[in-house]
Amino acid sequence: MNYIAAFIYEYTQNEEDAFFYFLGFLQNTEYGEIFSNELYKLRQFFYIFDRLIFIFMPELYFSFKNSGILTSFFSSPWFITIFSNAYQYIADTRNPKILLFLFDNFILVKNNICFNF
Repeated sequence: MNYIAAFIYEYTQNEEDAFFYFLGFLQNTEYGEIFSNELYKLRQFFYIFDRLIFIFMPELYFSFKNSGILTSFFSSPWFITIFSNAYQYIADTRNPKILLFLFDNFILVKNNICFNF
């Protein structure tokens, strides 16, 4: 959760706003379930990701399977942090367009939460 909260704070520069954006995000989406002890939602994301790779890139899927590579080896940080862990690798951290696009269009707008950046 710290990557998500830190990214929101970094962009809002206001602790109270960041807190309420993050709280609203957890309350208005099912994403908070990913942090449960059973990790049911995370395992569900892995399954969906595996199915998508199987459907759209079957050669890659079978290559992973034959090599014993599980997609959870590399995709768990993506799902747990909603790609905000990649923020540290963005060259221009003052304007992380890709990450903002992901937060706004795929997650927050769908749930009537918007940062209005």
